[in-house]
Amino acid sequence: MDTDFMNGIATKIKHVKNKRFCPECDEEMKEVERCNENGVLFVWYECGKDNCDGQWLQKIP
Repeated sequence: MDTDFMNGIATKIKHVKNKRFCPECDEEMKEVERCNENGVLFVWYECGKDNCDGQWLQKIP
């Protein structure tokens, strides 16, 4: 199996396991907002890197 392929899979697993890494550049993300709607917590993250627009919304039941 190709090493680049395996590295890509490892990166995707890291994103699933820990949603605080930017899906665009792998930089650590910063929490910018959280909201509770009907008993569900939504946490909005944005990339901490200056030239990246990566974002992530986490839903916590």
